[in-house]
Amino acid sequence: MENKNIKEFFRNLLLKTVGTAGALAIRILMSASGTGMKGEWGNGGKPCIYALWHNRQLLHIGMHRDEGLCALASASRDGDYIAAILEKLGYNIVRGSTDTNKGSYKKSLSAARSMIRTLKSGRSVAVTVDGPLGPKYSVQHGVIFLARMTGCPIIPTAAASSARIKLGTWDNFEIPLPFGRIAIVNAEPYTIPGDSDQEAEAEKLRQKLIQLTEEAEKTISAGTKTDNHSQP
Repeated sequence: MENKNIKEFFRNLLLKTVGTAGALAIRILMSASGTGMKGEWGNGGKPCIYALWHNRQLLHIGMHRDEGLCALASASRDGDYIAAILEKLGYNIVRGSTDTNKGSYKKSLSAARSMIRTLKSGRSVAVTVDGPLGPKYSVQHGVIFLARMTGCPIIPTAAASSARIKLGTWDNFEIPLPFGRIAIVNAEPYTIPGDSDQEAEAEKLRQKLIQLTEEAEKTISAGTKTDNHSQP
């Protein structure tokens, strides 16, 4: 076996191992944590675009596993591992980015086309609006473009955990720990007119997500009860 094939074999083996172990860890985490949600989820069965922060995605991934959502994972090496875990948790994966400003236009366009097809087929999608490279808590225009092109509403959603580790990455990526409280807060769905200004809409979504994040943090700090939302 050539060196290249050997490396590819072990890389695929590592991805499968990470995917299986990561998915199992998230399932155990969610079972061992107190979870709750504020606001409606599901948009009445109609397709929508869930908008969330990159650094809180593990909380959302755990809460909404096995719902058949389509998730956008970056085309980077880190994105490979996230995609492997997502697939084991019942997500459909599109590889690419919402960022059209950092030399990744072709990948962003390809991802956008896949997401548009997904939404038009009647399935909802989840997008980390400041991924894959930030800046932290910014909103890339891709999610706004997606909403304008499809007419599907955006549902901003934020999460917080009372027990977590913050990594030294660009977004201070958060890894939740067992036995904490997890809160998810959803805003009302809203549509974006086709003739709207992308910059203004991106800022509107950013402000809404910041507000929701603050609400989620206050919820876990105060120990406020949220609506029950549990999964096996």
